[in-house]
Amino acid sequence: AFPNPNVKGDGYIDDMESTKNSEELPVSNRLAWTFGSVPVGKDTADFAEKLIWATVQDFRLRDIYPDRPSSRADERASVMMLIMRPSEEGDTAQWASLNTLVSRFGKDFSHYDFLEVVTKGDGVKLHIDVGFAISEDGIWRDKAGKIRGYQEFNTEDLNGDGHHELSTEDVGLDGVAGDDDRWTPESADDGNDDYDYEFGSNNFERINGTEGNGHFDTEDLNGDHIFDTSNAYFEFTIDLDDFANPYLIDETPTGWKHYRIPIHEVGSHIAVGRDTTWEKIYYARIWVSGFTRTDTIYIERIEFVGNYWLNYGVHRLDTTYEEVDSTEQVMVGVVSNYETVGYTPPPIRLKRDASGKIEHEQSLAVVYQDIKKGHFVLVHRALSQRHEHDLLDYKNLRFFVRSRNPLNYEPICFIRLGSDTMNFYEYRFRLQNPTSWHDISIPLDRLSHLKNERPEDWESGKTYYSGQYGVRGNPNLGRISMYEFGILNDSSDAPISGELWFDELRVSNPRREGGMAMRGNMQVDLGGILSFSGNIQRRDPEFRSLSETRPSRSLTTSYQINTSVNLQKLLLPQRWGFSIPLSFRVSGSYSYPKYLTGSDIILTKDEMRQQRQIDYSREASFRLRKSGSRSELAKMLLSAWDLNASMRENISTSPLRYRYSLHRSVGVSYNYSPGFRPIKILGKDFRFWLSNFSISTTYSYDSSLTYDKQSHIITKPLPSEILSFDGNASFSPINNLTFSYKQRQEYNMAFGRERWGKQVSMREELSGRLNLNFFGLISPNLNASAVYNEQIPNARTQLSDTSFRYKNITQTTNFSVSSSVDPLKFLRGFRKDTSNFLKMFGYYVSRFVNMFPAPSLSYSNTRSYSFYYITHRPDVRFRLGLRSDPGIDLFTDTRNSKRINESYRISGRIALPRLSLNYQGDLNISHSFSPSSGEFVTRTFTWPNLSTSFSQIYQIIPYANKIFSSMTLGLSYSRRVTERGPVGRSTPDSRSTEHTLTPSLRTSFKNSLTWNLDGSMSWTKEEVFTFRQPSSNTRTWNISSNLSYTLRRAEGIKLPFIGSLSLKSEVTFNLIYRITDQTTEQAGLISGSSSRELTFNAQYRFTRNITGRLEFRRTSTTDKTTKRTFTSTMLNANVVLNF
Repeated sequence: AFPNPNVKGDGYIDDMESTKNSEELPVSNRLAWTFGSVPVGKDTADFAEKLIWATVQDFRLRDIYPDRPSSRADERASVMMLIMRPSEEGDTAQWASLNTLVSRFGKDFSHYDFLEVVTKGDGVKLHIDVGFAISEDGIWRDKAGKIRGYQEFNTEDLNGDGHHELSTEDVGLDGVAGDDDRWTPESADDGNDDYDYEFGSNNFERINGTEGNGHFDTEDLNGDHIFDTSNAYFEFTIDLDDFANPYLIDETPTGWKHYRIPIHEVGSHIAVGRDTTWEKIYYARIWVSGFTRTDTIYIERIEFVGNYWLNYGVHRLDTTYEEVDSTEQVMVGVVSNYETVGYTPPPIRLKRDASGKIEHEQSLAVVYQDIKKGHFVLVHRALSQRHEHDLLDYKNLRFFVRSRNPLNYEPICFIRLGSDTMNFYEYRFRLQNPTSWHDISIPLDRLSHLKNERPEDWESGKTYYSGQYGVRGNPNLGRISMYEFGILNDSSDAPISGELWFDELRVSNPRREGGMAMRGNMQVDLGGILSFSGNIQRRDPEFRSLSETRPSRSLTTSYQINTSVNLQKLLLPQRWGFSIPLSFRVSGSYSYPKYLTGSDIILTKDEMRQQRQIDYSREASFRLRKSGSRSELAKMLLSAWDLNASMRENISTSPLRYRYSLHRSVGVSYNYSPGFRPIKILGKDFRFWLSNFSISTTYSYDSSLTYDKQSHIITKPLPSEILSFDGNASFSPINNLTFSYKQRQEYNMAFGRERWGKQVSMREELSGRLNLNFFGLISPNLNASAVYNEQIPNARTQLSDTSFRYKNITQTTNFSVSSSVDPLKFLRGFRKDTSNFLKMFGYYVSRFVNMFPAPSLSYSNTRSYSFYYITHRPDVRFRLGLRSDPGIDLFTDTRNSKRINESYRISGRIALPRLSLNYQGDLNISHSFSPSSGEFVTRTFTWPNLSTSFSQIYQIIPYANKIFSSMTLGLSYSRRVTERGPVGRSTPDSRSTEHTLTPSLRTSFKNSLTWNLDGSMSWTKEEVFTFRQPSSNTRTWNISSNLSYTLRRAEGIKLPFIGSLSLKSEVTFNLIYRITDQTTEQAGLISGSSSRELTFNAQYRFTRNITGRLEFRRTSTTDKTTKRTFTSTMLNANVVLNF
């Protein structure tokens, strides 16, 4: 293999286009907000008459962001509209508020630097509160203008059971059902809480009604069942009429104002209450004050913004320099060609949108102020272990850097990469001519060599430098999870300030070393008595197959040897019918790593042998059984038995640890099916005995041991001893009626004083089947089954008897019936008879009726229950599906669930000469219930579902029968509608409508040439009726053409100079071209992809033992969102020689 890890040459680590990290308040989700509480410092005297909030799409992005790319400028923006209506218009300024939950568990806002607000309006003050605690005591006014909800807990959970019953509890926060149109002053109902809104309407008067809105309304926002009225929050105030506000960074010609407030700056906010902290933010509130008349404002965004490159502050090189003080600061942000004046992108090729406008380009900005001598600033980017980077396939690390403004000094810049702040590589450079972009390139091999250059007695925790390069700890280029940029004041006595931009962090110059893999196999069979097989494989460190993205980086040799002996052929006559196979398997592998374990240091050959890993495994199995018994007694006493045993041992050793595991099992089973003849009663066959009976038991033993060679710690868990019992009985008294019962039990013999140990699981299954036929008119098939499963959590490894107290159970019951319905049964089967008019007439009627075969109807019902942490086994009626109530006390668990699935189907066929039409209709209804999500229903209706086939078309085309041997045209169409939503609501949460059309053409030519043309087109519309999300439309189509030709030489091919020997050959050529396109449109956004694929392959067979394959494939895929095209080319050739 000669791999090329990156044909483009560069692999991007961070192009700085997605460095922004933020948390938005859900201003575009109306349902996330509820009536707000009274802010500290306010009272109810100046509370407004009404606050209406709604999500509207009245503005385009170009109105809010004039510099957005033209391809997205006309998209509709989802913004919050607030209509404030004072109780009395006059000189008294009034206020109104909304509450929302940020997180039930609290979110850390401490790493955010700014609050960005985009709003439109004037004449009012907008307040934004976020904090650890904001009072949940929401207030509103009823129809009479009276304050409601103040200093009392309001919820629709009337019975306090923690569940919301839409049919009885959707009465509003006032807790009283009532018709607002019939309200009187004596009514207990608020008189203005009915929900009434038609999607797309501009009448928002009742959009915030809590009665009949289909949602659970409560003031307990975090669901902890505590009415919290405490306050500990940060308050930001924006005067929309203050154009001198230092945080107002822009105002568009359409009146949209953009604010950027540094949240950690003194004076940008006030702290309310005690224990305010940015590290635990649970609640948010927005409130408007200062309005004296009905007014409207819009909010497009309230966002707390930070950066994935975190601010790691200012540090000093060592204690010889003075301590860092509060005047030294560093801030992290972004600059771009859309938002930053004077920004010039680095010298890279920028793409343009459809209108020719340059697309968005962004860089990381590091602002530093008053950094003293010997001090440095750091910005840090961490990766999770799952997303850590492997840079060993590349030779260089590169990035661009420049200064925003000219500097009167040359600061030292540096980059660090490693696993954490104690294990990293470092590269330093002095920034010269700082206002120009510099392309910095770092040889990665030079970094890894530093660890060999470093003295063995080097002090741990200190950085070793060699020129511009440094290393601390034990970093590994194969596992990079941290990057840092820094600026150091190494020589200026005066504090330094500035702003540096970093961009396009990447690796380049990929390694293209080749590798080799080899494999050998051998098989020997000695007359069926003894068989032997073995294989050996060797793989170089840099070898990788076409499907592998990275090499193994180890020289690996593995082997496997299999031996089996059929003892019955050595010891017993064949006529006795015994089978006694005994098999052995030995396998192992030797792996020599190219790099030091956990490091990026390349090992010498001697070091590779010291670091090798050895894996060894051996297995043995034995089985004894008899077959072919003729007498019923021999079948019952001998052939029904089956004895088996097995053993497996694994050993693994490496420089770090030693592992050992052992598995043993032995089992015996008895399986007997009586061969007695049935008893005839009134001409029917009856069987009064079991048709099949089987029992089995298996004992398995597992143990393991781990020895850590560094800490010298031995870990030896308790062995697992599992004893299982299985039983099965089937009873078929008549041919068309069958019952069966199965049970399985498992016991952990390591625990308990019972005979078999502690029971850890049980499974029961009862099923029945009945087939009927009523004169061929109706032929129903009835099936029923009940399955019960019981598991004790972690019972195989529990260390305490008390852990066996709780059980998790599931019970599933299924009933289904299917039948063909043939009301025209008696009109079929007439034979042609020209001598009798009635018989002749019946013949033609029969031919006509036979074009309409009997349709099939089916129905199935499946009920499934899951309960967790129960203490007793349910009674047998629940286990066998005869009742839905377990009959025991249940522990309240959010995982408890109930699901009911019903399906209806009708299907049939219309058969005409050369033409057949199949039709099918389906209706599926699924009900699901759980304590955490309530009861939901999903309905899926498929109709029509039609498919037609027109065969032998060439016979009706003149002269076509001389060219074609077959030709079939197919066409199918289906329509499927799926609705999902809570039970009891007339409008579903979502609806999906899908249309699918599939044409096909199958042709075979008389010269061994075939051509198949297939197509598929589908249209899917997704409608979401909650949260006012826009609907989406997806269109998918694909066309595939497959041209195939087979060349055969039946007489063989004469070999030169060997006239008596010939090779029978066969070659098959395939040319395939496939086009696929998928487009999704949502709210004006278009996404999806299109691809083209051309494949040519040839498969050849010279003899039975010599075969080969040659394949060429070229694929091109275009992403419609990024406008990027990916192209891949593959050439694959192989020859197989069987000896």
